[in-house]
Amino acid sequence: MQTTQFSGSLADGKGPSIWDTFCHEKGWEQNGDEACNSYKLWEKDLECIQPLSLSWARLLPDGTTRHVNQKGVQYYSKVIGDSLACNVSPMVTLYHFDLPQLAFTLGSAWPVFVTGDYPEMRTSAIDAQSAKLGGAVLGTADFNYYTSRKVEAGGGCGEMLCIKRDILDPPWPICGVSWLAVVPHGLRKLLKYIKDPFNNPAVYITQNGFSQVGQLHNEDVQRSDFYKDTVLEVAKAIQEDGVNVCGYFAWSVLDNFEWADGFSVRFRLFHGDCVYRSGWEYAKIISNPMCRLTGAALQCTHAAVTADNGVGSPE
Repeated sequence: MQTTQFSGSLADGKGPSIWDTFCHEKGWEQNGDEACNSYKLWEKDLECIQPLSLSWARLLPDGTTRHVNQKGVQYYSKVIGDSLACNVSPMVTLYHFDLPQLAFTLGSAWPVFVTGDYPEMRTSAIDAQSAKLGGAVLGTADFNYYTSRKVEAGGGCGEMLCIKRDILDPPWPICGVSWLAVVPHGLRKLLKYIKDPFNNPAVYITQNGFSQVGQLHNEDVQRSDFYKDTVLEVAKAIQEDGVNVCGYFAWSVLDNFEWADGFSVRFRLFHGDCVYRSGWEYAKIISNPMCRLTGAALQCTHAAVTADNGVGSPE
């Protein structure tokens, strides 16, 4: 991950992003100036394996193609090339909240909130580029999943679905931050929901994780259990429900700059030079040759935990 949350460093032509500006204007001591220093330590990060986000502010410091930062291009070319050499296929995120500050200042940052639509110049450019590339990309779905909610139906919306309020089910444990209830079975329900009405597209779960705050504990049993339970639910979705899950990404390999929460909220499998118990457990899952999110996937995880959590239809 090479955005503000991880990379740090304004070196080599990177422009400030909106988050760089926001943190400095607030005077926060915790910010993304250093973060995980992945810009300089990415080769060590590659040993841990993590997905890759391209920082717009590093590639396009002013937010336009008038100035392409060649050092940024060379950097990402090297990262991707070395990843492939290590038999790691990068899953690239094109935008991860680090909009170049200059682009925002010049007013190119989503006036949709003011006008109700994007600028005509932007929509025309996107239409032209899409036509050049052969139209829209269909048949795939990717999303981040962290938690679920129960909802209470509202009224007065005719045929539209109205939600009066969302509810945290009391039995669901909370991990770290108040909004993050642990609901692994909710992910399976979501995967099943995507499959049926949308002709079973290829699905990539691009983020999923367990947060902690306060004192550090190397024996993070709760996070270890979280990943076992969650990956099992994904296995059920694949094996029992027939969902076409092609990728699952744990957030995150490293403790990082969690936006407004700074470094106080931790999602990591690694902390500095320390590998947490959950890091070792997750490594066992993904390194087993039987654990692949294709075909008869995750058989090893299924066999290891079905004594406690059997496979069956989602509730």
